[in-house]
Amino acid sequence: MKHVLLVNDDGIHSQGIHALSEYFLEKGWQVSVVAPADNQSGKAFSITIAEPVKITANTDNHMADFKRWSVHGTPVDCVKLALYELLPTYPDLVVSGINAGANTGFNIQYSGTVAAALEAQAHGIPALALSIDEYIPNEEHYVHSIEVLDWILTHWDLDTQFVLNINIPSKQTGSPSEFSRITSRLIHKPNGKYHEVSKSKHQLGEVEGTFNSEHPEDTDVGALSRGLVSITPLKLSYDAVHENDQLRELFKGKINDK
Repeated sequence: MKHVLLVNDDGIHSQGIHALSEYFLEKGWQVSVVAPADNQSGKAFSITIAEPVKITANTDNHMADFKRWSVHGTPVDCVKLALYELLPTYPDLVVSGINAGANTGFNIQYSGTVAAALEAQAHGIPALALSIDEYIPNEEHYVHSIEVLDWILTHWDLDTQFVLNINIPSKQTGSPSEFSRITSRLIHKPNGKYHEVSKSKHQLGEVEGTFNSEHPEDTDVGALSRGLVSITPLKLSYDAVHENDQLRELFKGKINDK
């Protein structure tokens, strides 16, 4: 029996993670859910290190192949705790989502949904992130998301070299899907506004700026704008090794470089 770990950043009570649970149980998978106790959107790769993390095991379900834990921590906390403490063995697959709101372009760097999938991939586990380009998805959106997931799992060989970042359009108007690249910034010269909540607390409100309304068709946002499912392979790599020759020339004779 295959085993899937489900995580997200919207919280353990979100409709998206329930839809995933039902799908995999119907397919005969062993399902483990380790998700934040509350919404952790925008937490990216953050982890909890300054205080203990509370974990609560769900006790209202007695199915042997379905286990749930809520974590008072971040999405990446959830993955680490699942792999290091809660699960006896690594799962065959990690699915992060289904997120309410697209994870595209520069914004994927802030996404807890994407970060959780990349954390799993860093441990050698096949992983994908699944999001809907709608902040208040309806039942049709979730049904469509599950249909896309089923199609992908039918054809994908669970490669561990990359994460599949899948974004479902709010309204599908074109062919089923498109393999895409990450778009550039969604907003030109963004300017975030923080609002004073209390004397010592401020909260980020809307980010102002000029919205980039045109994106190449082969990008994630370009696909969504045409009503297509966007599928983007992601890798966790921060280096820019192609710039090394330029740096060697710039610092010639000033550093030890073989």
